[in-house]
Amino acid sequence: MNAERSTRYAGLALIAGPVLSVVAMTHHPTAGAAGTPERLAEMASEGTLSAIVHGALIALMLLVFWGLTRFAGILGWHSTAVQLAAIAYATGVVCMLGAATVSGFVAPSLAERYAQATAQEMEAAAPLFRFGFEVNQALAKIGATAQSVGILLWSWALVLRAGAPRWVRAVGALGLAVGAFPVLGLVSGSLTLDVHGMLAVVLAQAVWTIAIGVWLVGSRPADS
Repeated sequence: MNAERSTRYAGLALIAGPVLSVVAMTHHPTAGAAGTPERLAEMASEGTLSAIVHGALIALMLLVFWGLTRFAGILGWHSTAVQLAAIAYATGVVCMLGAATVSGFVAPSLAERYAQATAQEMEAAAPLFRFGFEVNQALAKIGATAQSVGILLWSWALVLRAGAPRWVRAVGALGLAVGAFPVLGLVSGSLTLDVHGMLAVVLAQAVWTIAIGVWLVGSRPADS
């Protein structure tokens, strides 16, 4: 595959991946039941949907990351900022994969196992579910922060890119805002990474990623 075609495919991945990720997030199951037995039963009944949604999100995260490695190559792997961005974003992807695995596969499997348990057994298992929740949240927070740092660094390199069209530099400026949003939200406590909070992060990142994809598809810039 020649460089121009690879760049075009990467751009298409950066357009389709975020769009499909937003669609998947809108189908993310949420446990609305109040009581523990009812909540476990609901989680167990939605186990298949949860696995499909999170499995799709995992695949799409990897697709987008592949597209971004092509974008990084165009910016120039010789750049320290580009290298650090790739490391940060890759760290975020690994953490997000862990969070999706816990939420989409581990938690529903445990819920199915305890759905028919006695009240005493459920009470004994409560710390296990709490631990799983805390692991999910920790991985999600680290993942969102690391991905945001990657976007910030790549965007900074894009803003400084010599000879880039004005609108491309504007995309870089947009990336600075998109990257700062989750970090500032998590530090201030105004952003909670529940389903709605994560959807907001995915939407914000999608705008930037799609813009990068459009640039790669339309301009097909040569490697630096």
